[in-house]
Amino acid sequence: MKVAIIKKDEESYWQSCKSITRNLLSAYEGLSDIASIKTFHLDKSSLPIDVEEVAQSILGFKPDKIVFIDHVPHPGELVSALAELHWNKAPTLIFHIFGDYILQSRQWFASSESLSQFPVQFICASHKQRELLNKTLIKKAESLCPFPVDGNDFFFDQEGRQAKRRELGIEGEFIFLYTGRLSYQKNIMDLIVHFKNYWQQIDSQAKLIFAGPMDDLGIPYLGKEGLPGTFFFHWQEALGRNTPKELLDNIIYLGNLKGADLRNLYQAADYYISPSCHNDEDYGMSPAEALMCGLNCILSDWGGFSSFKEYVPEGVCLVPVEFERGKNTISGGALFKEMLKNGVKQFSKEERQKVSKMAFDNLNIETVRDSLKEILNNKTPMFEGFSENLMKLDALFSTNAKAPFLSPGNGYSQFYYELYRHYGLPLAKEGKSE
Repeated sequence: MKVAIIKKDEESYWQSCKSITRNLLSAYEGLSDIASIKTFHLDKSSLPIDVEEVAQSILGFKPDKIVFIDHVPHPGELVSALAELHWNKAPTLIFHIFGDYILQSRQWFASSESLSQFPVQFICASHKQRELLNKTLIKKAESLCPFPVDGNDFFFDQEGRQAKRRELGIEGEFIFLYTGRLSYQKNIMDLIVHFKNYWQQIDSQAKLIFAGPMDDLGIPYLGKEGLPGTFFFHWQEALGRNTPKELLDNIIYLGNLKGADLRNLYQAADYYISPSCHNDEDYGMSPAEALMCGLNCILSDWGGFSSFKEYVPEGVCLVPVEFERGKNTISGGALFKEMLKNGVKQFSKEERQKVSKMAFDNLNIETVRDSLKEILNNKTPMFEGFSENLMKLDALFSTNAKAPFLSPGNGYSQFYYELYRHYGLPLAKEGKSE
């Protein structure tokens, strides 16, 4: 079997996508026992003639499978160029679907005719992302496979935990940790409010640590754009609003960490916590990395986060989501209950090792490699097209790209809820299927 891997030359701007692409490439490159693997690069700024050259190079390789492992550039132009070539047997096209799938609705819809000339397989990293994709396809033709984590980078280490806590000047205090992008749809301000209540009522020694870049992304689906510096302004406002200095000292922002610094922070913490209801939350590399480090998680029961309860059931608590007119958020009462229930003990070395092993067994590169091997060996049907939902999305983004789901009342439209309501429902009700 010959497998052509398509990725862009430069790494993604988004840290999570950067890790995903790198780890997926490693997973595929480890399949040399069943396939001849060759990587082809496509730049975001490639001219049509460059795309045609890449297509000709792929044709010369004569692959059985062509796998797209990046979220940009959109594969449409290359697929169109591949469709123009003469194939003795059309190769199977395999697409790893990222969180920006809906944002790329117009490009996917424009690719319908070219895609119809190939067998097509979509791979989603979570149950709810797969269900969202299903709503845009005429025939289900997708697989489920989590984005992999590199076990050489993220693992549990008791000595690293103790060293990082000493570095932070923290001894027996309980640490809640959030890592990843800090933006409005991640519900960071809500988390600060809930932690304040917890600190004042339950544990005045507890710490809340943030690590990650701040951005001003508002709610693009509703046309709410943040001006430069807007998030930082609201961050300072949330911290300064009737907040005693003793509490402020226990809310710590460490900036954007990478590599060993990030791993050691996961090890030092006692619980990872994220109330995110981001529309593009198709998976969640931060909780995946945290679990690999043996760190238990309190997560919103939203989007890709819900699947971590399936992947690492003993390491994840899910908090119900509440739908509001212009904002999706978690149940504050339920979050406080989970913080109260779980913020009273520090897990033993053995308990953390158990969570870490469970995460390794489901999320590490080697396990994902086995899943990809099975997917590559599957017989894939010809692509039958996109459903009316994607046609409607194409029209919405065509007429109002900055606010495709805005209702007359300035909240989310009914069509948004038709597509996304399952993102905020428990998997058992949402109808998970294997």
